[in-house]
Amino acid sequence: MSVPISIFIACIRGTDGRLLLLLGERGGSQKFPEGVIRWGVLDIERHELQFTEKGLEGVKINAPGKWKNRLTNRDISDMYISPEGIIWLSAAEDNGDNGPFTSVIYSPGRISGNFSQPVIADRHPEVWRAVASVKIEALSGPVESVAGSRMSIGSDDENYGGIWRPVE
Repeated sequence: MSVPISIFIACIRGTDGRLLLLLGERGGSQKFPEGVIRWGVLDIERHELQFTEKGLEGVKINAPGKWKNRLTNRDISDMYISPEGIIWLSAAEDNGDNGPFTSVIYSPGRISGNFSQPVIADRHPEVWRAVASVKIEALSGPVESVAGSRMSIGSDDENYGGIWRPVE
């Protein structure tokens, strides 16, 4: 039996034109209890994607927050990289199609200019925003038309439907 893995992708262009491809694995299963950010370098002109041993190993991520079941929370439910190179992640706890759901937005670190070790992890990330009763599964940048917006979130709250909201 195979174990499903959810992967979230973000890309950053380096000064040399190559793309840093970040893969965020959600965690929250018995086989993969922790989230992981892995990386590779994508050369579009050469049609090459290369992963180093460090990139395949990646950086383990544990979402901060108060979780009812630490083993079933998803440490990464989406990923957004700010223009300043800050890595922003959402994490969610999914207790079935009727919830209850809990989510947090946090920063586990930032991107360095070094593509061989691009993720600079924060040893003790903190919750930036806690969002009760919502399962965040989409995270994006601010909305220009909403004053004070710092990010946007989207959800798929199963039997309750989905929402999109700006976050101040």
